[in-house]
Amino acid sequence: MPKPKSDDEFEQFAPIEDKHSTENDSYNTRKVQPSADTNIVVLSEKDWRQKVRTRAITYLAKREYSRFELRKKILFSLRQFECEHEMAGHILEEVLDHLSHDNWQSDARVAASIAKVKGERYGSARVRHELNQQGLDNELIAQELAQLANTELRRAHEVWQKKFGQAPVDLKEKAKQVRFMASRGFGFDVINKVIKGADDLYFE
Repeated sequence: MPKPKSDDEFEQFAPIEDKHSTENDSYNTRKVQPSADTNIVVLSEKDWRQKVRTRAITYLAKREYSRFELRKKILFSLRQFECEHEMAGHILEEVLDHLSHDNWQSDARVAASIAKVKGERYGSARVRHELNQQGLDNELIAQELAQLANTELRRAHEVWQKKFGQAPVDLKEKAKQVRFMASRGFGFDVINKVIKGADDLYFE
């Protein structure tokens, strides 16, 4: 995923590009019917299922993916292939179901990981943005945000302390601190508490 150009910008998830080459694919692919596009290889249902599962496991072996993100990555990587009888989408969902059932893929793990990693540097609004980008279930997102809410003020203070370390001396400096903290996804009520009580906040 591309990193933000600066701390003041929200991270954006760019379309995933795949580096795998289909030219050297070792699986048995055969043209079972003519295709309108001569660059498209039509696969049998069995071959398509095997290719989808292999690609999915290859990606998951490298890192965690949400179901939404994994589906997009697989489809992009297999864009030069089609499945006979228009079964591509149905088979893909079956493979994803099996991977989830066998715990190869887990949206819950993805959500927890993002909340933990991003929560160390960003506020709940930013974490929500990251979770939404992964196409995660709203209930799952709400659970992670509820846990972060308990530590929002402490995390905001740590971010502020690392960046500034002292209360603003004038309105210009205060505006600068507020903008930075807001860009990190912290709410203005939390920001004001951190800036106003910079010397008084205590956390166990």
